[in-house]
Amino acid sequence: QLLNLGTALTATFSIPFVAAKCSEDDKKEKVTKPKNEPTKPVDNSKTNDNSNEMVGETNLSNSINSSNSSTQNHFGAETNAKESPALNDLYSENPATPISNEKGIKESSEGSKNEGDKVIAGKEAIYKDIDFDISKVKITIDKKDLKDEDLISPKKGSHKQLFFNTYKDKTKVSGKLEKDQKPWGGIAIGSVTGLPKNYSIANADSPLYISKKDKKGTAKPNGFVNVEKDGGNLKIKFRFFKFNKGGNSTVSTKVYEAIIF
Repeated sequence: QLLNLGTALTATFSIPFVAAKCSEDDKKEKVTKPKNEPTKPVDNSKTNDNSNEMVGETNLSNSINSSNSSTQNHFGAETNAKESPALNDLYSENPATPISNEKGIKESSEGSKNEGDKVIAGKEAIYKDIDFDISKVKITIDKKDLKDEDLISPKKGSHKQLFFNTYKDKTKVSGKLEKDQKPWGGIAIGSVTGLPKNYSIANADSPLYISKKDKKGTAKPNGFVNVEKDGGNLKIKFRFFKFNKGGNSTVSTKVYEAIIF
């Protein structure tokens, strides 16, 4: 009976001890178990899309900075904005306004001709008013630090020139030529967009020329455009030429101009 009593007492005191031990382990687990915190979402919604309209004329700009077309950057969650000023500008609600390399054109008060007059006596081309919005014509100047020596030296006259060449409805602006080089092969200056189909840019005073090699004597647009000094600026003046297949080609009655530098 004493043996049975000892066994019973051992069982009685063991149960609370096991329960207490389990309770203590639970507490330790609750203390050491890491707390799951919700991940903060990354805000990539702010992007900066800068686009600049391009307008204008030839490219003679020393101070013309590169065009800021569309720019979009995506940054990861751990990017530190303080490390890069550009990042602050990118996410700014009012980023610094970039300098455009596009030049606008406007109607000149000089050199107007009468509609219907012949451009060259004995040739079919006539002067005619244009029928499109000139604000859509954009001249982009890509050449930076343009200098006087980058321009074309004229065969006649004192004004240096730039050459405007339209091919397959794309107009390029070129500068200085090397010996025996074609006019469109000179220094790349810029381009023109927004011209209606079959239109190109021609010299204001002598918009047409006739090649001696052309047996038919066809009048073509003279793409050599004079560059003039206007105070501290450089300016070009020109006319619009339209090729009419099977009909009379036309030259704008008005002269147009643009400050290019």
